[in-house]
Amino acid sequence: MAQLPNEHGDSAHHIAFVVKDTQQAVAHFAKFGIGVAQQGFYGDRSGMYTYMDSQEKLGVIFELLENFPQPR
Repeated sequence: MAQLPNEHGDSAHHIAFVVKDTQQAVAHFAKFGIGVAQQGFYGDRSGMYTYMDSQEKLGVIFELLENFPQPR
C-alpha cells in the first residue's frame, strides 16, 4: 500500500455523488466515452451504486449512489 502514493502521488481513489437517476447519469458519462466499471444494489436493495470507469480520462473514479423510495 505504501508504494501507491510513491507511484501515483497523493490523490483520492474515488468521489461519490448521490444522484436521482442513475441511468440518466450513466448516459451523460457515456457521451464522453466513460462507461460503467461496476454496478450493484445495496445489501438491503434500498438503492444502487455505480462505479464509472473514469480513472484514465478524469484521474479519479466517480461513484454514483441512488437511493430508492422503496427497496427493489
